[in-house]
Amino acid sequence: MFPTLLQYPEENILSEDCFKETELEILVHLTSLSQICNHYFPEKKFKLLKEDIWMKDPFAFQTPESIVALNLVPEEENELLQLSSSFTPRNYYKILSLSAFWMKLKGELPLLSRKGILLLLPFTTTHLCELRIFNLDTMKNKEIGSVVPLTPHLPVTLTGMNSWTGNLIFL
Repeated sequence: MFPTLLQYPEENILSEDCFKETELEILVHLTSLSQICNHYFPEKKFKLLKEDIWMKDPFAFQTPESIVALNLVPEEENELLQLSSSFTPRNYYKILSLSAFWMKLKGELPLLSRKGILLLLPFTTTHLCELRIFNLDTMKNKEIGSVVPLTPHLPVTLTGMNSWTGNLIFL
């Protein structure tokens, strides 16, 4: 699995015990990474995404027979038929991300939109939370080595808005 790792002890004359210890540390680290990924992206959510293929490409189902096979409730089937026969949502689908597409249709197709958003929400929110944590960590490290405190920027960093406080003059 890791050819470079397997070559390392041969090239550097490592003892078998040292190599086994390193191998164990790598295995523990990879296991913890796998657990973190499973925490944020549980297998159950991936299974739902695989089952609800209509959400990824709602225009792939043109006939009533293909829509019935999706096991949606009748109101959702009607909304999907309405969606597949409409031209404007098709344009939205081409230019927007999947989550933005379903948000855009929230007023027109409330049932399908809600279901699509709920399926996508865990993935988008996890990404945004991780991004905010990274931004906070970066700002904290900058503040440690900075003469000017960056504390006024922290709330703005959490919102995702661009900070304009740098244009202010501090007295």
